[in-house]
Amino acid sequence: MYDPISQAPKIRIPVLVFSTDGALIPEQAKKFYDRVKSEKQLVLGTGYHFNFYDVFPEMMQAVDAVVPFMRKHLAPQTVSRATRNPARTVVAAIK
Repeated sequence: MYDPISQAPKIRIPVLVFSTDGALIPEQAKKFYDRVKSEKQLVLGTGYHFNFYDVFPEMMQAVDAVVPFMRKHLAPQTVSRATRNPARTVVAAIK
């Protein structure tokens, strides 16, 4: 059984949740959001659940939320070559 609500407290990365009162089960999205302990943002729209994908203006509401969220959480970081490609590190250690 797929149960994201029970897994929400285990999430350790930033979470962006989209929902609408027209979603299949909007109270579940809110419950999931409430249980996430990491940094999070909730975007509540209008209309049907899938409107965020391809219906204006909900689609633009999603874009307006995703772009700054990604810029904030996917900012370039200085990393070593080893941490950039962990598989390469494992191969090097085996040789």
